[in-house]
Amino acid sequence: MEALDPPPSRAESTPATPSSFASKNLSPSDQIAAAKSTAIASAMSVLDNPDALSSAQKHLESLSKLEALSGVTRRRDTIHGAAILAVVLAAVGLAIGVKLEHVPAAASITARELVVTTASVLVRAPGTYLNARTVVGGDSGVDAGTRRTLAEQQASLSITEMRQTSDSLRTMLRQDSGCHYLVVKAGSLVVGLSFNTAQGVATAAELVLRGSDAKPASLTICGEVAQPASVAAGLLDLTVEQRLNHGVLATEVLPSILSGELDVGGRHIQLTPLDVVFIRIDRDKNLANKSAAMLDFPSTSVTVRLSASVSDIKVGAVHDRKDRMPSILESLSRDSPLGTVYSSVLVAFAFLWGLRKVLVA
Repeated sequence: MEALDPPPSRAESTPATPSSFASKNLSPSDQIAAAKSTAIASAMSVLDNPDALSSAQKHLESLSKLEALSGVTRRRDTIHGAAILAVVLAAVGLAIGVKLEHVPAAASITARELVVTTASVLVRAPGTYLNARTVVGGDSGVDAGTRRTLAEQQASLSITEMRQTSDSLRTMLRQDSGCHYLVVKAGSLVVGLSFNTAQGVATAAELVLRGSDAKPASLTICGEVAQPASVAAGLLDLTVEQRLNHGVLATEVLPSILSGELDVGGRHIQLTPLDVVFIRIDRDKNLANKSAAMLDFPSTSVTVRLSASVSDIKVGAVHDRKDRMPSILESLSRDSPLGTVYSSVLVAFAFLWGLRKVLVA
């Protein structure tokens, strides 16, 4: 009798398992594909053994299920990674691009001309002029005789009172050629004057300047400044520039700053004579707490010192004013440098984690 061939050993008939491929440097999908190929080859080689064929078939079914699960996992990781990247990029964009709604600011500016909107005005130190002439224009509440008297040269003239009688007052202040100009563009302002004539006669006058953009009221005082006037104001906004009107539709804007500096949320900004400035005070607070501003009238300029919470600030050349409100990222880096470093590390880690999920999948 011919010797029968021995049945295939258990080791020979057992299909390859995924663990046999784990040591290879392959992705999960490639490992599953290789396992399926090996299982099919084993099944074809043991067609004479029903038990081995059944085992191989079950192994193939398990590998098919594993492959389907692997595809679901890949899609899930891709979605998770894309979501992480989107959140990280959105957070970074917000931190860089979104400006703060209000920020503490301080300013000290000397200029030829500026425009202020105030909630209150009060003289802190009377101003005195020698050899003074005064010109009153528009609605001032005084008769023609008083205007003529003021226009004559006076030995001395003092500004003794300034009182705002409207909720909001918009005025233009300018110094030019030895004269100080005060123009009321909106609202009403009471100005008390005291003057001595060349004959030694003391006289007082009270002006009520009421104006609008169409019909402004004005007060011009020319003379030698013996004592600069100092005025405290609750500021609503400030514009530092010079506007020259060349007719109804032609207005030229020129720089007005002689010197100045700003501190915006801890960041120092040095102003130049080429700059114009616009500052809006935070209007969410009560009018009484809007700002602490001082307006002074020295002989060659007008000065303003301001400390307030501002909601808008623009600085730059006439046709290139830039928004100087700090962003959220700038505020965080100023207020908490260590917190910014910690946040940056977390953002970088989240970004790399999301990117890895997308690329590996």
